[in-house]
Order: sequence, then C-alpha cells, then structure tokens
Amino acid sequence: MRREMAQAYRKTRVLKARREGKYLVCRLAAPWRAEEVRPGRFMMVRIPGDGEMMFGRPFGISRKGEGWVEFTAAVAGRGTRILYDTVEEGSHLEVLGPLGNGYEIPAGAERIILAGGGAGAAELLALAEELAAEGRPPVFIAGARSEADLVLLDELRRASRELVVVTEDGSAGEKGLVTAPLGRKLAEEGADLVAACGPTPMLHAVAEMCAERGAECLVAAEERMACGVGACYGCCIPVLRDGEVKMVRVCLDGPVFRGEEFTGGGRG
Repeated sequence: MRREMAQAYRKTRVLKARREGKYLVCRLAAPWRAEEVRPGRFMMVRIPGDGEMMFGRPFGISRKGEGWVEFTAAVAGRGTRILYDTVEEGSHLEVLGPLGNGYEIPAGAERIILAGGGAGAAELLALAEELAAEGRPPVFIAGARSEADLVLLDELRRASRELVVVTEDGSAGEKGLVTAPLGRKLAEEGADLVAACGPTPMLHAVAEMCAERGAECLVAAEERMACGVGACYGCCIPVLRDGEVKMVRVCLDGPVFRGEEFTGGGRG
C-alpha cells in the first residue's frame, strides 16, 4: 500500500452539534493523540448517507481540547447540507486525519495578527486559543461578505486581545476587505507574524501586503480535495519556490504555506 493511503477512516462519536446561521459547529471525540492535533491541520469527514462520494470533505480543525476536536462546516452544496441537516449529538461520523502540516509559530513572535475570511476565521480559532494560552493573544481580523457569513465571534473575541470585524457590505463591523484593517495594524503596530486563512484572492492580497511591509506571513490554502492524502493530485496549486512556479499538493505540502510562496509567480 502506498504511504499516502496508509491511514484509514475512523468512526467517532459526535459529542456536540450546534447550528450558527449557515454553519454547523461539530465536536467529535478525538480519535487521535493530542500532539497530532495542531492548529492548521485538517480532517476529511464522510457525509452520512452520501453514497455518491467515496471520499469525505475537508474541514479545518477549528478547536481542540482534552479528548475532543471541533470542525466548522458552512452549507455550500449537497453534501454539507446533508451534514448540516442530519448530524446530532450521539450520532457518529467517519473521519480521516489529522492531515496536512500546520502553523509553525516562532517562539519569539509576540505581535501576531490572524486574518480569517468567512469559514477561514473558524479555522484560525484553534491557533488563537493556543496563542492566548501561551500568554500572547493575537489581534484577530474576521472578514466576510456579510454578517450572515461570520461565525464564532464570541469565541474569537475571548481568544484575542482585539477582534476587528469587517464585512464587504457593511452589515457588521467596518465596511470593506480584510486588507484595510490589516494594513492599518501593520502601519500602527507592526507584526512579528501574520497568519491568514480564507479565499485564495484574499491570501494573495495578504501575502503581498506583508511582503511590502516586511512582515513574516503564513497562509492556509482552502482548496477542493478528493482524497486528502496526496494520491489523486486533485488539489494542486501553483506556488513560487526557488524562483520558479511549481505545482504542489495542498493536502501534503500544505495547507499552510509561507507567504512568499503566494506572491508574484505563485498567483493562480
């Protein structure tokens, strides 16, 4: 068997399931060792009753605790609608993971900004909570198209020294894009590190802004996946490495990349 296919889906119990607007926040009994569940990693979740899909759907690990992990799923199609409508406390899901790399935050980084777009904000919550527990809570910028696309704001606020909310239509927080408050914070306070998760255009914009301001940057790519383990090559994206554009697999080479890989020739 190929190394990439060595892992198998595991059946695990749903401990909690709540709906927050269009989002399902699902807590599972963790079938992995605690040290494996690092912020930035993800899991593949099989949709109950979706016999058309051999593989699961990828979801970032949005929170973790003693014996449990959470993922946050937005309704975006048939599969996530089934998940949203059917998953309840006490039911079971089959999961594969944790997969991918994760955020490597330098020990000396104190001024940290996290920027999340839509569901990407939920995927940064585990990192925010880990940093807060270490005594270095981040500034968190949560952006979305509208108020309906924001999620987990109470949790993000508790884990951050400052939460900035921004929506494209101005229905919550300030009107505009994530890059506006990010640019303001970089100018006013600077940053030892910026970590971002969200749509690809947002990641490119954040990476390029950080490069211009001389701030270290990490971005977590959100890409459609089939297998999640590198066997199908369905999640390849272009990144800039050693002065050349190269195709890499998000599930194996990422999902977290250095910001400079998303600038210039790495733009898709």
